[in-house]
Amino acid sequence: CIDAGHNYSGFDTGATGNGLMEQDVTFKIADKLKNLLINSGISVTMTRAKITDDVGVDAKDSINQRVRLANTTKCDYFVSIHCNSNEDKSANGTETLICGKGGKAEALAESVNSNIVKYLGLKDRGIKVDTEYLGYKLGVLHNTDMPAILIETAFISNPNDAKLLKEKADEFAKAIFEGFCERLGISVSAEDDTEPEGIVKELQKMIEINDVNAAVDAIKKAKAENSSLYWILYKLTKKDVADTNTPAEEPEQIENAKYSVVGTTHVIEIDPRKIWAVETQCSTKSVTYDNFVNSLFFMNLKSGKTHPQGIMVNAGKVIANNPTHGKPVATLVVYGKDNVSLKYIDDITKENGVWFAVSGYGIYPNITAAQEGFTGAFSDVTRTADRPIIGYRKKDNKIVIAVRAGTSAERAKQTAENLGLDFAISLDGGGSTTLKVNGKYKFTGDGRKIFGGIIWE
Repeated sequence: CIDAGHNYSGFDTGATGNGLMEQDVTFKIADKLKNLLINSGISVTMTRAKITDDVGVDAKDSINQRVRLANTTKCDYFVSIHCNSNEDKSANGTETLICGKGGKAEALAESVNSNIVKYLGLKDRGIKVDTEYLGYKLGVLHNTDMPAILIETAFISNPNDAKLLKEKADEFAKAIFEGFCERLGISVSAEDDTEPEGIVKELQKMIEINDVNAAVDAIKKAKAENSSLYWILYKLTKKDVADTNTPAEEPEQIENAKYSVVGTTHVIEIDPRKIWAVETQCSTKSVTYDNFVNSLFFMNLKSGKTHPQGIMVNAGKVIANNPTHGKPVATLVVYGKDNVSLKYIDDITKENGVWFAVSGYGIYPNITAAQEGFTGAFSDVTRTADRPIIGYRKKDNKIVIAVRAGTSAERAKQTAENLGLDFAISLDGGGSTTLKVNGKYKFTGDGRKIFGGIIWE
């Protein structure tokens, strides 16, 4: 969880100095850090998704909400990014705060702090244990459930430090990123940042007019041997190119569906009337259908069978009508060939004219797992795992199934947005994740018996 310190407007807007505002500086560094981490395969949650975001209704609530987000999404680390300030304009340097010594937070703080000193040439003010740093304990360090650090990157009040904060956001982000790499055993990406300025400007124009295909062609031609085309596109679009609409492989037709691998995401686009729901009661490794993805949550019975926990309808026939926790569940419903909706339903028999339906929990436009009863022990459904989602894209009237390895709920939400979906739900993930296309397994799960799934022509 990356916490860009302070808020854009109103309360708790941070320090100012030398023409800079802390809330803007922290977000720019946080956003660049996010991109570096995602590009290395790490899932990221941001307390401020946009630079204009304000968190909470007052200063205390703002802290509580940041902590709550990190805890409920079960992040492994919490990193809060700030700028220091002092009435003494000569005060300078970088320091990192933790709530106690001897743990993972201290180890991470040491790596991050030393990298910032190394990259930026700042004075090393060291690692500080927060007792009452500002006259009170820092909630983001003491109330988070995971190792947490708070980085005071540099003094916004010092002219020399402020110049670095203004001009070297990339270097601050890279220093923090490499601190993570050192502690987590991740190899630092060797992306090539030496693209000729003319090429970058040309690509930027293409992307601004949404000509992504032309941009990719230009990247392939210009940097075929010594640069990663996906890294360049990633930097220019500020998106994870693993989910742009530019497939890494040529699309494969499957009767009334299209299959492609977009970066690392397996994508199937289906006409709404060419999708079916089935009960299988089979192992993830013994699916008999050529085109299949697993669907509902389920529970195991003593008889050896599985019992569905959710809603499923096939060709107008109700297969399952068991909302997972007795609460309305996010359900994708097909009424007709061009009438597809996302509804929260506790009894599918009350809906008229349903052709197909499948439930899970809401992923896009909002993650609604908690309101659907996935709390406490059940909140792990949002964890990072192999994950199938299903959604609808109205502009071309397609049901879209996307399956991606190592994906949290937040990351799945981003996938849905990147694929241009109007809405999407998460199906059962983890060891249940199974995907077959044209008779070939793409994901095999762990061999457990599953209740059923979705097939297509």
